[in-house]
Amino acid sequence: MNKQIKISFRFTALSTLGLGVIFPLLVTSVGLLIPSPRLSPITKPIQEEDLFQGRPSMSGNSYSGASNLSLTNPELWKQVEERSKQASKFSPKGTLTPRDLLFTSASGYDPHISVQGALHQIPRIAQVRHMDREMLNRLVDQHIQPKRWGFIGSEKINILELNESLKRLEAKLKASPERGMFQIE
Repeated sequence: MNKQIKISFRFTALSTLGLGVIFPLLVTSVGLLIPSPRLSPITKPIQEEDLFQGRPSMSGNSYSGASNLSLTNPELWKQVEERSKQASKFSPKGTLTPRDLLFTSASGYDPHISVQGALHQIPRIAQVRHMDREMLNRLVDQHIQPKRWGFIGSEKINILELNESLKRLEAKLKASPERGMFQIE
């Protein structure tokens, strides 16, 4: 019996040392030796007022970040209230701000927003860019991605693709002598 206790104690001590100290130090040092690639601009939050905005990031202007704030945390609701005030500046009175514009993404990398999130931003973009709202509505409609396999999830919009199309549309409008006299592609 005494021999079994000694073997168990040694095994526990060696496992703790190996898995709790040596292995993490080894993985960390290998990670420090490998050069990290530059993160693409896709992961950066969009700051321009004349573009569609994605979900907020907890890390501000950094690359990514999630919030560990629970729904019962008053700090979370203070942040949501501030985002709601910002988002409602250009929206009609009594319009509710879609929740994906108020709550952060789990990873901070998600380029998708809901259709309602994109439509909610049209008044701001129309005012800042001096563009027709109906034209922007059609542009948003063209970027709706259906539910996965037709029934999983919800319709969504990739704002990176939408913003690129918005820039191309504005370039066409500037080049066109009569605004709005062409089809949106």
